[in-house]
Amino acid sequence: SKQKKYKHYRITLEDAVKQGLAEKNKGLHTICQTFEERAAAYVQDKKDTSVNEQVYLQEYMCEVLGASTIISEAIYNKCIIPNFKVSRDDYTLDKDKCGPLFMGVDVGRSELGDLTVIWVLEEGLDRTQKNPKLMKTYRTILVRTLRGISFETQFEIISSLIVGKVRKCCIERNGLGMALAEQLEKKFYDRLIPFNTTQPSKALVVERLSGWVHQERVALPPDADLKEDLMSMSRIIMPSGRLTYDGRTSTSHCDGYMAASF
Repeated sequence: SKQKKYKHYRITLEDAVKQGLAEKNKGLHTICQTFEERAAAYVQDKKDTSVNEQVYLQEYMCEVLGASTIISEAIYNKCIIPNFKVSRDDYTLDKDKCGPLFMGVDVGRSELGDLTVIWVLEEGLDRTQKNPKLMKTYRTILVRTLRGISFETQFEIISSLIVGKVRKCCIERNGLGMALAEQLEKKFYDRLIPFNTTQPSKALVVERLSGWVHQERVALPPDADLKEDLMSMSRIIMPSGRLTYDGRTSTSHCDGYMAASF
């Protein structure tokens, strides 16, 4: 039989704006005076609000997302606040001095090579940011690593942190985390968000945290072990061509990265 002939079309965002895409959409770019200025502002807005450059290239420039380390040391260092100490020594928060808080929990047990990590972010507002989509910022104020602790004790520790200004707590519900997530959801039904880790959902949260870091919208702790944890997460292309995410250190399976990304 005769082979069918196919045509391949490739239209990038930049190609589309040259054909008038920016003129058909509302946004801040419309205040610009000329066609060229509106087109450039429209493209810049998409770059600014993409989670990172790699995702922008994939979604808007028709380029395949390749395997790579997600957060480099240079990018991580830009997100460290000089002389700011992230609490790690106790299980309390001075919530009267905090803004709105958001918490992520990655559940594990040390005998399986995983840790339970609690990561708390304080929401802020960058009023110098011209793009309103990028005004919200997040500062790491507390990280807890639980080793060899029973789920009953973990429940008490997590509960004590949620009480107060924690608006949302997202906790892994897969496997070991299922019972703990169900208990916490009963107690904090209005604030607890169970998270089912699948390949698509993991890609979403991993790339979202990467975006905050690359946009310098999240302040990260200076601790060497947490830094190593976040820098170890990588994009990996499987032999089948499927893109996946994984990473590990001598003490963690990027449990800190996942807790921060929730």
